[in-house]
Amino acid sequence: MEKLKVYQITAGALLLLNLVLLAFIFVPGLGRNGGPGNAIKALDMTGEQHDKFLTLAQAHSDGMREFNRDQRELLRQYFAPLATDAGKNPGPLPEGILRLEEEKIASTYQHLLEVKGILTPEQKEKFPNFVDQSLRRILGGQNKRGPRKPK
Repeated sequence: MEKLKVYQITAGALLLLNLVLLAFIFVPGLGRNGGPGNAIKALDMTGEQHDKFLTLAQAHSDGMREFNRDQRELLRQYFAPLATDAGKNPGPLPEGILRLEEEKIASTYQHLLEVKGILTPEQKEKFPNFVDQSLRRILGGQNKRGPRKPK
């Protein structure tokens, strides 16, 4: 009788786990961190604000994609000598890489100002939390623990 109870509890837990996983897969926004939909909900935007926000977000996303494409090309050029001259000192980072990084930061700052500009005074009270969430999402890709140690 005791084994039967353990099996029932285990089966119930596995069923619950499967339902949670299915919810993350099929419920929009539930398993994702950030995105326009979450911003719109977090700031309680109206339909008109929603449209403006999506336009601003798309323009910002397109700009970031372009910055990243340009930066990838400069980084490829910077690291290319490693494939042929392993001992060669690469020298300082090309100015373009640093310039693009500055432009990405300035563009994101401007984007957040534009979003703030479409908000009502009541929504602006929620804006600091929105900025914190946005920064966590932007910076969240960084590994806080550092590289893995070989086993």
